[in-house]
Amino acid sequence: MSLLDVLRSGVAIADSITKDLQSSVDYKRWKSDDGAGTILYNNATTLLAVVDTSVRANRGQYGIVNMSKPTVTFLNIAALMAATDNLGLSTRDRIVLPGGREVPIESIGGFMDPGTGVPIATEAYLG
Repeated sequence: MSLLDVLRSGVAIADSITKDLQSSVDYKRWKSDDGAGTILYNNATTLLAVVDTSVRANRGQYGIVNMSKPTVTFLNIAALMAATDNLGLSTRDRIVLPGGREVPIESIGGFMDPGTGVPIATEAYLG
């Protein structure tokens, strides 16, 4: 069994045993920007994710260190890829947290699966 197989299995186990801890978040995919400040998003898709509200430092899109408030971890990668039209998350997308607060994605992390070309699990650091 390779390390990749171990990681895939571990994420599948983590997804199954944390289902009761996962929250519903709404994902809004960036659609367009009219250049005049109006940004359009696709309709929201509800996904399950582990939501962590701890504050931590992370490096943002342009290398600037930011204090990220919530972190959202998507363990069901098939559902995430379906919601993102197989493109994965983007820092232009938005997440609506439980309670209704809509926040931008500052940066994205996760181990890439070379067999499928998509992350094994995806972590979004929110602003």
